[in-house]
Amino acid sequence: VGVVQTVNAYLIPEIVTRFSALHPQVGLKLDELSGPDIEAGVRGGLLDVGIGFLPVSSDRIESQSLFEEDFVLITSPGHRFAKRRHLSLSSLTDESLILLPSIFCTRRLLNASFEQAGIQPKIIVEMNSIEGILATVRTSQLATILPRLSLGLDRHPALRGITLKNPTPRRGIGLLWKKGGY
Repeated sequence: VGVVQTVNAYLIPEIVTRFSALHPQVGLKLDELSGPDIEAGVRGGLLDVGIGFLPVSSDRIESQSLFEEDFVLITSPGHRFAKRRHLSLSSLTDESLILLPSIFCTRRLLNASFEQAGIQPKIIVEMNSIEGILATVRTSQLATILPRLSLGLDRHPALRGITLKNPTPRRGIGLLWKKGGY
């Protein structure tokens, strides 16, 4: 099973625990991969299934939507926006941000949202680890934009998630399998 980073970190541990209790004789192999690598693995038969982004880019992959998630601005409690409930994306024009690099689907989706809002973000740091980004946000005045799931399951109680509007960056997560497969 190929799984994207946020789903792997915040949802898969509980799912694996439940699945293993119900099916103790079934072996699982999970790989944390990028969205494009999951699609390639499913298409090529290296993965039985994937949990990745929707819509898929290949007509050789079938999918079922699992959920949609919004992206939020994440700050430390002392950040100037920490007490806000929501912000327009355009209000982040001069905000110092730490983001995933452009090789990530998440970042490309954000870039499209920035363009739609008519802003050029002020990206101070790029990191390829969500946990690394969140640890940096926790100890700095930098903010980030990540899926709400990144705050998940009380692993980061000190961080604040602020809803973004106009537009609200959002992505779909789904179960992927090879067309004609099961």
